[in-house]
Amino acid sequence: MAATVEGAIQEAMLARAASLVLSPVHIVAWPNVNFTKPSSNRYLEVKFVPNTTTRFLIDSSGPHQRMGFLQINIRDALSQGPRIVDVAGAVAAHFPADLVLSHALGLTVRITAAPEVNDMMVETNPPGVVVPIMIPWECFA
Repeated sequence: MAATVEGAIQEAMLARAASLVLSPVHIVAWPNVNFTKPSSNRYLEVKFVPNTTTRFLIDSSGPHQRMGFLQINIRDALSQGPRIVDVAGAVAAHFPADLVLSHALGLTVRITAAPEVNDMMVETNPPGVVVPIMIPWECFA
């Protein structure tokens, strides 16, 4: 259990990502956890990307607006057709705008807009494709 605001935000976002169910199943590469890429090269890669903190009050212990992204990269083998775009759509739908995530520390994290499904990129080593999805969030804490 996280003891800091930053840790609690990350836990709330990763818990939501962990509740995602895809068909076919995609294994997940979590931040700072050992991972072996599957031979199919089909998996999700989750990255927690905190961005800016804004101070609203003169009170130094007052709440700050904390913002960032949860990035989920969908990875797959080459020549699998457009299916990866549907997988990206399913991931994006799992994080709708204004979804509020709660954490035991008493804070809430809100998804601020629909996730951005970016264009598919081809990678050469190992050969495959990746579609990055950026999920914007904010938390006042």
